[in-house]
Amino acid sequence: RVHPRATSLDPPTADSLEGAVGWLRSKRGFLYRVIPCIVLCSVLEIVLSALYGSKTCCADHLPLWLLIVGIIGLILAVLLITIIVILSADSLYAAAALGFVACLFFLGSVFCFLWFIVGNVWTFGDSVCTVQCKKKDLLYQATFWLIIIQWIFWVSLTAGVLIVRKRSENDTEYAPLEEKA
Repeated sequence: RVHPRATSLDPPTADSLEGAVGWLRSKRGFLYRVIPCIVLCSVLEIVLSALYGSKTCCADHLPLWLLIVGIIGLILAVLLITIIVILSADSLYAAAALGFVACLFFLGSVFCFLWFIVGNVWTFGDSVCTVQCKKKDLLYQATFWLIIIQWIFWVSLTAGVLIVRKRSENDTEYAPLEEKA
């Protein structure tokens, strides 16, 4: 018997693709809760960039960083909504569209990760800002706390995934083998 998480070089079968789509469909409730948070944070970042971008006394690049993070966040939210809509359709075209949208989502996520690193360097790195300027600059403070919140979110999400994965491995590890008929 092959372990359910075993990897092989064989192409995916219809059953394995159905299983992957079923798994994604089971996560819709999670996506319905995550998407509004992504949209809210993205809109907040765009608004802060537009309102306070010219009023910053330090780090002229932070308004640009917030604007791009906000726009990419909205694009990723639209892609997640598209994935949910595609999952409700059962057709060959839907499977192809799901693959295409998933690739776009992956590329956007990689860009977000790299842009997140840039934001960390720009926010926490050595800059010409004085301590007094950082304390009174609303845009700097907002960027600082948005990055801290993102760190907390990603660390919590990673820890949660690892815990759930470990529990599911323990559940299947000791499950009795099915008897052949």
